[in-house]
Amino acid sequence: MGEEVSVTTMPQYDVILGGGGITGPAAFYALARYSDVRSVALLERRGGLAEVASGHEGNAQSLHDGSIETNFDLAKALAVRDAADLVAGFLDRHPGQGISVPTHKMVIGVGRREVALLRARYAAFVSYYP
Repeated sequence: MGEEVSVTTMPQYDVILGGGGITGPAAFYALARYSDVRSVALLERRGGLAEVASGHEGNAQSLHDGSIETNFDLAKALAVRDAADLVAGFLDRHPGQGISVPTHKMVIGVGRREVALLRARYAAFVSYYP
């Protein structure tokens, strides 16, 4: 079947993350950027990242509240937040069902222009999305 690997030659990692969807790479980035972890492996069983629920058609199966939808202006973001709050309230009243798992979100700006846009957006949104 596969090639045998002995324990003495097997790569060693401080942390091994499973899944190349939204959460796996986000955790990988957070560990690499903000921790003293020296080696991280990300395992994905498919051919590439974000090929299932995290892909563009799956929409990450996450509850969007307007905070990270960078194509929304403040008015639209707040309307989305109001609707998302209704769903979040329902999920809070039905804990233990396995249908809601709180996790972190991230918006990334690439390059000076996008970073400047995100800084301006943050200034406009921070009092509504603390």
